[in-house]
Amino acid sequence: MLGLAYSPAIGRAIHRWSGGDPANVNQTILWTMGACWIVFEIGVVISNALFNGLTNDVVPRAWLGRFYGLFRAVGLGAGILFNWKIIGHAETSYSIILATVGLIYGVGFSVMCLRIKEGDYPPPPPTTPGRPLVVEAMGAYFRDCLSKPYYLWVFSFIALANAAFLPVNTFAIYTAKSYGMTMEIYGKYLAITFLTSFGLSFPLGWLADRYHPLRVGQGALLLYAALMLAGFVWVHDQPSYGIVLLAHGIVSGVFFTGTAAIGQMLYPKLKFAQFAAAGSLIAAIFNMGLGPLLSALLDRLGSDYRYTFLASSLLAALALGLSRSVARRWQQFGGNTRYTAPE
Repeated sequence: MLGLAYSPAIGRAIHRWSGGDPANVNQTILWTMGACWIVFEIGVVISNALFNGLTNDVVPRAWLGRFYGLFRAVGLGAGILFNWKIIGHAETSYSIILATVGLIYGVGFSVMCLRIKEGDYPPPPPTTPGRPLVVEAMGAYFRDCLSKPYYLWVFSFIALANAAFLPVNTFAIYTAKSYGMTMEIYGKYLAITFLTSFGLSFPLGWLADRYHPLRVGQGALLLYAALMLAGFVWVHDQPSYGIVLLAHGIVSGVFFTGTAAIGQMLYPKLKFAQFAAAGSLIAAIFNMGLGPLLSALLDRLGSDYRYTFLASSLLAALALGLSRSVARRWQQFGGNTRYTAPE
C-alpha cells in the first residue's frame, strides 16, 4: 500500500537511476505501480487466508455467523466513513489516502496477531521416511482437495457466486461517469449501501447461524439475479443508475455477510485452511479470466456498461443453480445436525 501510494515518485527515481529516456518515465511509473500491486495482492491473499483459518480455530462453530456479522459491521463502518468523506478526494490526494490505509491495516493486523492465544491441536500425521516433506505435503493437499466431487462442487459454487458481483463492481466507476455521476455523488451512494449493510450485519449473522450460510446465500443470489436483469433493461440515466447501484450494493452486502462463514460450514474443520486455500486458488483463476473477457466484450459493445448488469445477473443465476447441487450433496453428509467431511 505504501508503494502504491508513492509509485509516481518511486517510478521517477528508478527511471532517473537507470538512465532512462525522460519521455518514457510514465512507463516506468506504471511498471512500479504494477509491481507494488502484485506484492499488495500477495499480502492480501496470505493475510486473509490466515485470518479465516484463525477464525475457524478460535471462534465457536455455533457463533461463526454472528461473529462475521459483527466483523463485517466494523468493516462497513470504515467503508461508510471512506465513501462519505474521503473518496471524493481520491483523484487529488491518493498518496495520503493509500499511505494512511496501509499504516492502519499494518498496525491493526499486527496488534491482533500479538494478542492471539490459541488452544491445543492434534499432532500432524507421520511422514514417510526418505520422502521429501514438501512432496508428501503437496500430494496430500491435491489428494484431499481435488479428488472428492463434493468439494469440487463447493469450490465451483463459491468461485462463481463471488464472481457474480465482479462485472458491476469492476466497471462501477466507469458506469457512473458514463451517466455523468461525480465521484462525490458516487461515494454517497456507496456510503448508503454500506450504512444499510451495517444495519443488517448482525441479523444476517443470526440468520446464517440459524438457517445456514448456504441458504442465506441462495436467497441473496436469487434476488440479485432478478434485480440486475431488471437493471439491464431499465437503467437509462443517472437517477436510474443510482437506484440500481444501491440495489447492487445492498444485495451483494447481504450475500457477503450472510455467507462469510460458508467455508467453515462446508469444509472440514481440522483441514479448513488447506481447503479454503484450494477454493481461493480456483476462484482466483476464474477471476483472472473473467476480467479481461468482460473488458473485451465491452469494447465490442461500444462500452455500453449496462451489459455489466446482464453479466452479473447471468453469473448469479448460474451460481444459484450450482448451489442446488452443493446443498443436495451437503445434506447427504448430514446437513445441519451431524455434518462430517466426506471421504
